[in-house]
Amino acid sequence: MELTQELIKKPESKSVIRFQDCDPYGHLNNARYLDYFVNAREDHLIKYYDLDLFKMSKEQGIGFVVRQNQISYFRPANLMEEVVIQSALIGFNESTVKVEMQMFNKDKTELKAVLWADYVAIDLRSGKRSVFPEKMHNLLGLVKIESLNGQNDSFESRVYQIAKALKRN
Repeated sequence: MELTQELIKKPESKSVIRFQDCDPYGHLNNARYLDYFVNAREDHLIKYYDLDLFKMSKEQGIGFVVRQNQISYFRPANLMEEVVIQSALIGFNESTVKVEMQMFNKDKTELKAVLWADYVAIDLRSGKRSVFPEKMHNLLGLVKIESLNGQNDSFESRVYQIAKALKRN
């Protein structure tokens, strides 16, 4: 992976909310938000960082498992609505990453949901925690955002910060 251009720290992509993912009211089912977020992040890793986690698991025997998800819902995502999903690395160490993802309406004027997801690197052969390869660790250092306006200590404080900013707008 040779990264020579300026890296985008908050990549984004678009998605359409599908019928099979909605509840009887035409809203995206709460549990399905995770699928949309995870799929978007996987796309972001490949498109923006040339990081294919499936290929990594096959070639290096390293996989990633979810340690924790925290999600807050602001507005419903509706059937056939086009949404924008943005993701950003907000923390990491030698074997874990923490990603913040946000879902917006297509114009990014309305926030739908915020997710913090913690992942742990696992050696797929032993089933034990693994350390990131040096190349990946270096990439993580390049794409991590430095601050969430000084409030990256807890999910609750981050959600409060976002809600407060939304009320001003």
